[in-house]
Amino acid sequence: MNRNQQHNIKRNSEISDDDSCLKSDISIDREQESRKHKLGFSIFTKKFLSHDKGKREHQKKLEQENKSSANKIEELRSEIQTIKSNDEKILQESCELESTNTELLDNIEKIKYALIQLEREIGPTVRSSGVKLDNTDMVAYIQDFQKRIVSGCLLHP
Repeated sequence: MNRNQQHNIKRNSEISDDDSCLKSDISIDREQESRKHKLGFSIFTKKFLSHDKGKREHQKKLEQENKSSANKIEELRSEIQTIKSNDEKILQESCELESTNTELLDNIEKIKYALIQLEREIGPTVRSSGVKLDNTDMVAYIQDFQKRIVSGCLLHP
């Protein structure tokens, strides 16, 4: 290559660099015009800085609200866990009480059956109080039965 060709290549390179800089400047100008149109003012002005400051303050406020909401959610989760564990304890106690109640009801049925059998074996008794054997007056019936046996109010055949 001769010197002229090298000089032309260098010059063309500089021209293309200048063109790319111009294109870049034009695109930046278009972007600034676009932002100016969107915001109502050009960037890097007091209005822009004020607008930016307002946006940042709003963002900080939203972040604080987000943290506050996250804290409330964690508190509620903690309360839910506490309530859930209490409910599980209560449910377990309820199951135990239900089991005990079923057992006691079975025992009462056995006692009623035993009393009926005992009364059949002993024979008729005098019922001064007129208490009958049923679910509602079981205690009264047992007390009446005890009184009759203790006082000797049994009729012999």
